[in-house]
Amino acid sequence: GAAPAGGAPAGGTGASVEGFDEILGEGLKEYMAKSNAVGGDVAAHAAQVERAFQAQRAFLVVAAASKKPADSALGPLLKDTSEAIGGITQFREQNRQSKMFNQLSAVSEGIPALSWVNVA
Repeated sequence: GAAPAGGAPAGGTGASVEGFDEILGEGLKEYMAKSNAVGGDVAAHAAQVERAFQAQRAFLVVAAASKKPADSALGPLLKDTSEAIGGITQFREQNRQSKMFNQLSAVSEGIPALSWVNVA
């Protein structure tokens, strides 16, 4: 069938979502498994990271099926991802005494990379 205006195949998720799934697939699963094995603060933080990636994927699904929104409409579309990123950073700040603070810091300092979708 013909692709909608946004470029995603009818009934599909589009190449961008499929590519995102490929990149994350095993890597995110492995990260989650290892974080859950460590447990405690690391596992709780990882659950927030997983939610951030789920929010990012949900945004990509919408984006793949849509025309580029006005800049003013982009913020609400990215709200879930932005809140997840903020929550990850806040968790680190609230757990400065954690024995795993360096791990929490490394993750929270890297997670803003999910903001790549804001780059024109």
